[in-house]
Amino acid sequence: MKHHPLLLPTMVGLVVLAGPGAVTADPVPPLQLAGVYAQQGVPAQYWSSEKLDGVRAYWDGHALISRQGNRSNAPDWFTAGFPGQPLDGELWIGRGRFDELSGAVRRYRPDEREWRRIRFMVFDLPASESPFEGRLLTLQALLSDRSAPHIALVEQRKVADEEALMAWLAEVAAGGGEGLMLRRGDALYRARRTDDLLKLKHH
Repeated sequence: MKHHPLLLPTMVGLVVLAGPGAVTADPVPPLQLAGVYAQQGVPAQYWSSEKLDGVRAYWDGHALISRQGNRSNAPDWFTAGFPGQPLDGELWIGRGRFDELSGAVRRYRPDEREWRRIRFMVFDLPASESPFEGRLLTLQALLSDRSAPHIALVEQRKVADEEALMAWLAEVAAGGGEGLMLRRGDALYRARRTDDLLKLKHH
């Protein structure tokens, strides 16, 4: 992500020197990072979801923060009704629209029309000490309230075996999707790179 000339990079994010509507600095969020799928374990031990070509975002209960620690300039109405606990997810418009999304998210003065097309797609609950299957149940309950239309839970599927996993990957790729993410059902959320979270791409 490019930085505004009035912003200086630091160890934890950005220091704001000047400029109306500029992003504010926050610590780098404690995100879990993915390894690469290489047939670790049995696919049935994992929950699978589409790998979205969006912008990673961490909801700290008050604001959306990027992976680099930059606070989003999302309009207040966009986050109205979001839960008061941390969420890990992705800002997303749709398949093949990353450049459009990136331009909208990086604006210092948000364009209302652009943000109407964006959704915060949630895939994890970082502060929970439950394994992923427990976190998923909590997320389903948290996000069942339709009063926050700009947030949604990413679909998670269980696949029986390698053949079923590759069939879904082919389906996603045929529709213009980027790939799949796999989350081990019995694993805790840990803010580091781990094979409990894996990415799988068609190529």
